[in-house]
Amino acid sequence: MKRNRQKPAPQQQPQHWLRRLWQSPAGVPLLLAIVVIVTFADTLGGGFVLDNGPIIINDPRIHEVSLENLKLILTQNYWWPTYESDLYRPLTTFSFLFNYSLLESAAQPLQYHILNMILHWANAWLVYLLAARYLVHRSAALIVALVFAVHPLVIEAVTNIIGRADLFAALFMLAALELHARLRAGSIMLRLRARFGLGLFALLAVLSKESGAVLIALMLLDDLSQRPAAAFAGRLAAARAWLRAVPWSNYACVVPSIVVLAVARYELLKNSPVTYQLATDNPMALAGFWTREMTAVKVLGYYLKLTFWPAALSCDYSYNQIPIFGWTASGADLDAWLGLAAVVALAVAALVAWRRLPAVFFFLGFAFITLLPMSNLVITIGTVMGERFMYLPLVGLAGALAAVIEWFAARASLAPVAASPRGRRIATGLAAVVIVALAARTIVRNLDWHDNTRLWRSAVQVCPNSFKVYKGLATSLARNPAELDECIRLAQHAVKVIDNNPVPLEHSPGGLYCDLAKYEIGKGDRIAQAGGDAKTAAAWYGKAEQILQRAIRGDRAVNAAARLGTLARGVPPDEYHDVGLREIYELQSRVCFRLKRYPEALEACRWDVHLKPRIGSTYMLWADISAANGDQDDAAIHWIQAMILPEKQPLVWPLLERAYAVLRPGDHAVVRLPNGIMSLNTNVPLVRQHVNRACHDLVEMMLENNFRQDAEDQRKTAIEKYGCPPAVFADLFDQPAEPH
Repeated sequence: MKRNRQKPAPQQQPQHWLRRLWQSPAGVPLLLAIVVIVTFADTLGGGFVLDNGPIIINDPRIHEVSLENLKLILTQNYWWPTYESDLYRPLTTFSFLFNYSLLESAAQPLQYHILNMILHWANAWLVYLLAARYLVHRSAALIVALVFAVHPLVIEAVTNIIGRADLFAALFMLAALELHARLRAGSIMLRLRARFGLGLFALLAVLSKESGAVLIALMLLDDLSQRPAAAFAGRLAAARAWLRAVPWSNYACVVPSIVVLAVARYELLKNSPVTYQLATDNPMALAGFWTREMTAVKVLGYYLKLTFWPAALSCDYSYNQIPIFGWTASGADLDAWLGLAAVVALAVAALVAWRRLPAVFFFLGFAFITLLPMSNLVITIGTVMGERFMYLPLVGLAGALAAVIEWFAARASLAPVAASPRGRRIATGLAAVVIVALAARTIVRNLDWHDNTRLWRSAVQVCPNSFKVYKGLATSLARNPAELDECIRLAQHAVKVIDNNPVPLEHSPGGLYCDLAKYEIGKGDRIAQAGGDAKTAAAWYGKAEQILQRAIRGDRAVNAAARLGTLARGVPPDEYHDVGLREIYELQSRVCFRLKRYPEALEACRWDVHLKPRIGSTYMLWADISAANGDQDDAAIHWIQAMILPEKQPLVWPLLERAYAVLRPGDHAVVRLPNGIMSLNTNVPLVRQHVNRACHDLVEMMLENNFRQDAEDQRKTAIEKYGCPPAVFADLFDQPAEPH
C-alpha cells in the first residue's frame, strides 16, 4: 500500500529590499524626501532675491516676537510697511517671524530654504495620497507625485522664499481635501474632531494665501467625481440620492474660513488707497471684458506650454511682454486662438470623461479651479502671469495625463503588453527618463535663483519686452559703482519699453523713473567729485530732473485716482491719506539742492514729509538745504525733528553742535552726559524754543495728511519726554484738520 506523501511547500524567495521598502508605509514618503532633497539641495546656497528683501528683511514685524508685532501682522497687509497692498496673508508672515526670531535665522537664508523644502515634500506626499484615490495603480500615483516634486514650474514657490504662501495654501488645501474624503468614506471615528480639523485647515489655507478660498469648490469637485455621471442623466431619484449622500456638514465647516477672509479683507481695504491695478504690472487692467478674457486665455495657453516644455523660464512677465489681445488673426494674437482651442479641448475632454473616466474629470477640474483665482478670468490681479501660480494646477494636469495613459494602456489590445514584465519595465523607464529630465532642468534653473543679477539676466533673455526685467537687472548691478553706465543704459531701455507702449498717467511706473534719476544723479556726482566740468555734471542733474518731472505727474495722477476711489467707497475726506512714492520727492529735492535751487528743493522736501512724516532722513535733508540757504534756525529745528523721531539719525549731533556754535556760542546748547550720550540743554531759551517748534511742526504735518493717531502719539511724547507745554499744540487740536 502506497503512502500519500505531502509535497513540501515551495520556499518563498526573499523580496528585494527595494520592493520591501516600496510596500512599507514609509516607502513613498522616504523616496519623495530623497528626490526633493536631491533636486533642491542647490537652493540652500541661494540668497534673498526679488521681493524677499522688502517682505522679510525690511519688515519690522518679524524682527521681534511681541504683542505689538503680532497685532500688526494680523491687522496690516502682507507688504506692510513697504507698500500699500490688497494682500492679506498673516499666517505666511507668522512663518517668517518663526524663522527670523524664534529660530534666529535673521538674514541667513539657509533655514528659510530648509523649511520651504520640508513644506514641498509634505505637499508631494499629499499629492501622492490624492492621486492614489483616483488612479488604478500606486505606481501611477507615485509618478504624479514625483513629477510634481521635481517640475521646474514649482521653483518659484519652493526656491523663492516668499513662495511659501503657495506652499502653505497647497499644504492645507490638500490636507483638508484628504480629510474630507475620509470623512465621506466613514473611515474616521472621531468625526467631531475631524470636522474641526477640516475647518482649521480651511482657515489656515485662506490665511496663507487668498486662493485657499477655492477649497470648497475642490470638495464639491471631489464629491461629483466619486459618483458616475449616469446617475444624473434624467433620473431625479438618483440625483436626490446623491444629494443625500454628500456630507454637507463638511462644507459647513469650511464656510467660516471664507467669512473670516471676507471680513479681514474688508477691514483691510475699506480705508486703503489701493483702488485699481497698475497696467504696468498687468496690462489687462486697461482692457475691456472680452479683450481681457482672450488675453487671459492666451496666458493659459502659455501655462500649458510651460507644463510640457519648461525650457524658457522667467521670474517676470510684466508690461509689455504679453501684449493685450487684438482682434486680428496675425502676430501674437495667434497665441490667444491656440490657447482658446486648447482650453476648449480640455473642457470638452473633462465633460466627456465625467461619464466613464472620473479621474480625468477630477484632475482637469482640479487644475482649472486652483488656477482660476490667478488666471485674470474672474478678477484682474497684480500680475499678468507668474510661474508660481502653476504650483497646484500642475497636480491636476499631471494627474489627468496619468489617468489617460492608464486608460489607454488598459485597452484590450494593449493590456497584455502593459501587464507583461517587459511592458512594465518600458513604462517605468520612460517615466524615469521624464522625471530625471525635469529634475535636471530644475537643478540647473535653481542656480539662476542664487542671486538677483543672475536671475534678472536670465529673465532679460526670456522676456526682452518686459520693462521690469531691465529695471531689475539695473537695480542688481547698481551695488557695483563700476556698472553705473550699464545701469543707466538698462533703465533707459526700460523707459523706452513704456514709451513705445504708452500707459495712462495714473499707471506710470514711478519706481522705474526713480531708478533712472538715481543713476543719473550718481553720474553727475561722480563727475563733480572727480573735478570734472560743472556743466557736464549739471547736464546729468538736468536729465534726472526731467525724468522726475514725469514721475511727479504720474504720482499726482495716482493720488488723484486713489482719492476718488477711496471717497467713492464711503471713506470720509478727513480720513483719507494722500499717497505717493516719497522717493520721487526725495530725489527731486536732492537734484534741486545740487543745482542750488533751494526753494524748489524745500518744496519737494515738504511733500515728501507730507506723505511720510516719520522718516528721519527726510528731515536731515531738509535741514541741510536750510543750512545751505543760510537759515540756521530752520536747519536746527529740522535736525531736532530727525533726532526725536524713532528712526534715529547718528550724524545729527555733530550737526546740531555746529549749528548752535553759530547761533548761541558759549551757551552749551548740546551737552555730553556722563554716560557719553549727547543731549540738548533745554535750559537754553533758544533750544527750548526750537524743541517746541520742532514738536509742534511734526504734529502739524501728521495732522495735515490725516495721520491723527500718529499725531496724538507724537504730542504725548513731546509733552512727556521733551517737556513741551501742552499749550504749544493748542492751535492744532482745537478744530479738526482740513484735508490737504
